[in-house]
Amino acid sequence: MLVLLLTLPPLAAPFSFTYNFTSPSDTPPPGIAFQGDAFYNKAIRLTRDERLGPITSSAGRAFYSRAVPLADPVTRRRASFAAAFAFSIAAPDPASASGDGLAFFLSPFPSALPSSSAGGLLGLFNSSAPRAGKLVAVEFDTYKNGWDPSGDHVGVDLGGIVSAATADCPTSMKDGRTAHARVAYDGRAKNLTVALSYGANATRPNATGDVLLWYAVDLLDYLPDSVAIGFSAATGEAAELHQVLYWEFTSTVDPKEESVILWVVLGLCALLLVLIGAGVVWFVRQWKKAGEFDDGDIEVDDVMGGGGEYDELADEFVVESGPRRFRYAELAAATRNFAEDRKLGQGGFGAVYRGFLKELGLEVAIKRVSKGSTQWRKEYAAEVRIISQLRHRHLVRLVGWCHEHRGDFLLVYELMPNGSVDHHLYGKSGVLLTWQMRYDVALGLASAMLYLHEECAQCIVHRDIKPSNVMLDATFGAKLGDFGLAKLVEHGSQPYTTALAGTLGYLAPECVMTGKASRESDVYSFGVVALEIACGRRPAELDH
Repeated sequence: MLVLLLTLPPLAAPFSFTYNFTSPSDTPPPGIAFQGDAFYNKAIRLTRDERLGPITSSAGRAFYSRAVPLADPVTRRRASFAAAFAFSIAAPDPASASGDGLAFFLSPFPSALPSSSAGGLLGLFNSSAPRAGKLVAVEFDTYKNGWDPSGDHVGVDLGGIVSAATADCPTSMKDGRTAHARVAYDGRAKNLTVALSYGANATRPNATGDVLLWYAVDLLDYLPDSVAIGFSAATGEAAELHQVLYWEFTSTVDPKEESVILWVVLGLCALLLVLIGAGVVWFVRQWKKAGEFDDGDIEVDDVMGGGGEYDELADEFVVESGPRRFRYAELAAATRNFAEDRKLGQGGFGAVYRGFLKELGLEVAIKRVSKGSTQWRKEYAAEVRIISQLRHRHLVRLVGWCHEHRGDFLLVYELMPNGSVDHHLYGKSGVLLTWQMRYDVALGLASAMLYLHEECAQCIVHRDIKPSNVMLDATFGAKLGDFGLAKLVEHGSQPYTTALAGTLGYLAPECVMTGKASRESDVYSFGVVALEIACGRRPAELDH
């Protein structure tokens, strides 16, 4: 047991540091290394100042003197990190041209300042190879070179000085004001965000700021597992002064939950040997509890409450659909017996749980429909029948289904790591949807509706289009889900009359008055959603 404990990979611990470079001391802070023209004088100064000679054609770097992990070397889990820092860029002569800016960078450890990297190369790349190198940088560029969109802009550089993504800064960055920047990377979602704001406090940067840039990127495509992090700046024929006043950095590598559980179990076994027997008994009982339901224990008739109708339905699912039938034991094990800490959300229909299917190596979302709901039996059957026939990049993919456990109806979907659109519109996620992201969401939803209405063999009327049914994948791509109310109709047929279904505020007036649903009523709902995405207001407020 102790041998197993000693051979476990180390858990990734949170890593952080904080520097206030505005201290009155003239001694460089410990843990910071300098290269090129960079030096310390009550702030990190990345390029020469007047006391050290000409301030043109200068380049320098300052970086943390220890390697920072970008991924767990055993599990390959990406790190998530946030760098908050305050800096200032000042032109000695406001009437003359100035340049070129500074950058926050990640590179192989240790950092190496390239030769001939002054001017627009920002001390990042050699002039003979400006588009090649293992380096990622967020540049705060103040001079418009031939490859730049404007004079004052923020850019993400991936292995080259030509930015993969840029955003114009709404104000001058070279007027000497203190800028507060935050560069954050989500290792699970693989996206990079850059926020920038201005304020008087140089010792504690604004933790949020205005998000100028969001970019989806896997940093391990450009960098090794451990990296150097720091700042770089340069001047060319024009000149300016570059200072870093404050730097705060945090990083965590999110370990696999199974590794954490194994650590806890083995640690308890090693330290509390008297509890080994009880622990094994408890574990076996929990496992048996998760696996005690199978097709032989429960008649399919019991689930639907009558005859062989559900047997035929199950056969129809298997024949017609790409999704597979899961055993209840598989889904219970994937969610740790539907544990509370695996719950993603709760609604009138039941709950949604996060799960991991070991056999497929796939993270999924499992909808567990409330027990004893006759209406949900119908909607469960409708959803499997309809969505299993659909293949479109803007529709949530159904992975499988299960109804063998008495009273439970389980639908297994691909996991949408960024949740639903309404989660972001109303400030629950902490991620601001930019105008470009909102436009892309609306465009993706429109593409899904065109497919349902015009490109399928039969027209599919969704009947419940709303932000909570529009999910966002890892790159914030929109995917329409929840087909429990959907209906198949023939192309060119008249709207059909049915019981009122949908969500108030998104229903077309004719649906409310006549009960008739059609492609046109879906388009009405889309218009409401588009307005909601644009203005961030619900169509119907409960308190008004």
